[in-house]
Amino acid sequence: MRVLLFQKINITNLTILLLFQVNLFFSCTKETGREKEEGAIVADLWMRPRPPGVRMVSIYGKIQNNGSYERKILSWQSSSFSSLEMHESKLDEKGIMRMKEIPLPVVLPVGESNWEPGSTHIMGIGAVSEKEEEAFLEVQWEDGKKSVWKVEIRK
Repeated sequence: MRVLLFQKINITNLTILLLFQVNLFFSCTKETGREKEEGAIVADLWMRPRPPGVRMVSIYGKIQNNGSYERKILSWQSSSFSSLEMHESKLDEKGIMRMKEIPLPVVLPVGESNWEPGSTHIMGIGAVSEKEEEAFLEVQWEDGKKSVWKVEIRK
């Protein structure tokens, strides 16, 4: 009888310990609210090589917002350009492609945004150096976080 009682206590203790460890594991790894949104933006940006003497360039790419809410870009900067602007190209009523600036904040909806020739793109104005292999954009988000996006040169 005494051995049987001791075995019951051990099994009960082991069960409680196991449940405690499982609970501890899930409570320590559980993502809540916007914590799981960390790193939710994936950017694959590119620009064409600039011809000699040209100090402006259009930056294109795919931006993937994997989060559950839209994100707002409040500002951005780059050591490669004196300024950055968001532009949108559209055909006017005469069939001429016109480009206009889109004011900040830029809203990235949940899902994928494609910035491509003849559409939405970033305009890098006042290139600092004559020839670059790549550029980096520092993005300031509405929630106070910052991201750095690499811009590759593609032909």
